[in-house]
Amino acid sequence: MTPAELGRLFETFTSVAFRLEVLSAYNVPEEAESLRCWREGKPAPAWQKEREWLAMVREAATAGKRMQRVRVVRQPLSDYVRMEFDWGYPDNVAAGEDIRIVEVKDASGVPDMLDHDYWLFDDRIAVRMEYTADGSFIRPVEVEDVVPYRRCRASAMRLAVPFSQYRAHTS
Repeated sequence: MTPAELGRLFETFTSVAFRLEVLSAYNVPEEAESLRCWREGKPAPAWQKEREWLAMVREAATAGKRMQRVRVVRQPLSDYVRMEFDWGYPDNVAAGEDIRIVEVKDASGVPDMLDHDYWLFDDRIAVRMEYTADGSFIRPVEVEDVVPYRRCRASAMRLAVPFSQYRAHTS
């Protein structure tokens, strides 16, 4: 699967697009400035509130589609995750994305959870997201057997708490 084919899935899903995020940090060149500003206590760059992602989430919500994300975290939270919590997720939630957090001590503490990032579209198409050790994106890979991904999503959604609830208890 190419990145463009993955992108088309966001245009063609009909009901639910689910994301599991497990890395403590992602090496995204476009986010380097935001992370630097966040670490230095400066305001977020203006483009942060104008991300294409937010428009896509709003469009999906308006069309009656759901975008869900479960973010797996471990303590202590990395700077990257804390930046997401401060500058990314609040806007995502306001746009209509259902973001939930599950905090784990280790992978064995979460039954049926996979140890890698993926997208699951309409319970039919699972796409494993492959990254390098430093969190740089390599490629999306469509997975043949979606059953473990459905099972993982069910466990993740059951165990996770809404982002706002998690923040209220950890702030």
